[in-house]
Amino acid sequence: MLSKANENIINYIKMQFHEDISNFISTLSKQQILDIQDRLFDYTSIEELKKSVKKHQ
Repeated sequence: MLSKANENIINYIKMQFHEDISNFISTLSKQQILDIQDRLFDYTSIEELKKSVKKHQ
């Protein structure tokens, strides 16, 4: 029972993360998206990515 609850929590967090990224990306220009793709794996969180984009706007 506890294992299933943990699995559900993890699935929810993953869904929320993907939704946050999707919403955020929809506000960017094509060039900003290309710039992010070039160094995507440098980011460890969506917040770090957002801060980086704000600095370069």
